[in-house]
Amino acid sequence: MLTKIIKFLKSKEVILFMCIFFVYIVNPYILGTWDGYPNQLLPISIVEDQDFYLDEFADNILPEKIPYSIRLINGHFVSLYPPGVALLVSPLYIIPVLANILNSYVAIMAMVKIAAAILASLSAIFIYKILKKFISGNWSLIITLLYAFSTCHWVITSQDLWKNTGTEFLLTASLLLLFSERVSKNRIVLLGFMVGALITIKQLNIVFIGLFSIYILIQYRKYIWQYIGGLIPPILFIIAYNIVYLGSISDIGYGEGVINPLMSNQFSNSLINIPVAFLGLFFSPARGMLFFSPVLIFAFIGMGLVFKKKNVLPPNLLLLLKISVPVLFFYSVLVSRWITWWGGSVYGYRMVLDLLPFIILFFIPVIHSNFWKRKSVLYIFFGLLIISVFVQLVGVVSWDSSWFDNLNMNSITDPHSKVFWSITDSPIFHYTRRFFGKY
Repeated sequence: MLTKIIKFLKSKEVILFMCIFFVYIVNPYILGTWDGYPNQLLPISIVEDQDFYLDEFADNILPEKIPYSIRLINGHFVSLYPPGVALLVSPLYIIPVLANILNSYVAIMAMVKIAAAILASLSAIFIYKILKKFISGNWSLIITLLYAFSTCHWVITSQDLWKNTGTEFLLTASLLLLFSERVSKNRIVLLGFMVGALITIKQLNIVFIGLFSIYILIQYRKYIWQYIGGLIPPILFIIAYNIVYLGSISDIGYGEGVINPLMSNQFSNSLINIPVAFLGLFFSPARGMLFFSPVLIFAFIGMGLVFKKKNVLPPNLLLLLKISVPVLFFYSVLVSRWITWWGGSVYGYRMVLDLLPFIILFFIPVIHSNFWKRKSVLYIFFGLLIISVFVQLVGVVSWDSSWFDNLNMNSITDPHSKVFWSITDSPIFHYTRRFFGKY
């Protein structure tokens, strides 16, 4: 038994997990956003009181200071968001809660950071195990490190218990199970459950549920009822949660772009604003994915490669990638309809961050392509990778709310605003100056 434990601890996956986890928690800063606020407290309530009320924290949630992520319903404080992320990390809280360690704000936030870093690190390990199935050599490790440190998975997902943190964890775990070598009824039931659990984290995740469901219907039709059997319990849970805690089956909380009380009719009805916001999600100096992680341009090239007539990719992977392209586009359009498509006071592309587990898979066709063998392409790749890592490092070390506050971003809703398109006034330049001590 001891030999097996030592062998496990020396495995490449465990060592990689520990290295990624260490980098995620080594910086002393704690994000502490209002979006993550409910999930900072809910795991304690779940373990301590076995419910989803936040009443024990009422002294810190004064009526005049109730954050937008908390509601007072029927005399109880409840989270505005679904409780899935809190449920995911609750097992990590059992010992700290029972030992009464989480008795201060600093202790709670330290635990939040540890929990977020664990989920984010596991997501990276799942990506690594998937990539190893389809690409050889060191490229699976390189692309995994790319996912972990050159994208906003580092600066956002790993630093707080965002909805993104739980979503990326479940997506990567589901993808790993989807590509498991042995497909059985039990695994399909488990897959259905994990995919269904996405709805307990964020309502817009229904798009990803649709993606997996289409794939299962095409690839594993004989297991469709097992898949549906696993899918139903999480959906019934969130319906029951809405009724009991939010008081209405139709109250879906913070549905980004699907049903959203924050949506401005003027904004949503504009045929000009939506495409501009869509472009902003990927190209804006303030929030664009390809501006903060330029190395991902290769993944977008991979999206085109999967539609080539001659393709060396395994049929199951090729099918998923082909389905993913229009679904990811549809997801981005839904986000573009939202009045705060740019994601608030964060650093980076939070609103399309959940696309990363699928986007990373598009490196596989790139690595299998002929143009990848050119030295000039590899020089460009590693150059963009270094830039992307540095951009994320700047955010991890230097991010605060100063860029958001200085520009009074709460008053800006027009995606045409120069705030979103100015390079010199972008968050990257703002926090790079701070990184080098310019102010």
